[in-house]
Amino acid sequence: MATGLLTQKAIVEEGLSLLVKVKGQVGVRRLRGKIVFDGGIRQMEKGEQLQ
Repeated sequence: MATGLLTQKAIVEEGLSLLVKVKGQVGVRRLRGKIVFDGGIRQMEKGEQLQ
């Protein structure tokens, strides 16, 4: 099989899981360009509050 999965149940579960991931990404894509990030990645890595 192309998926490498052995049962129909596993194939369906994998397909449903992928569908949920893709649908979740739609909401994130809608935010593209609408959020302004004014902080440093180093601060975030350290867990510091951004000013």
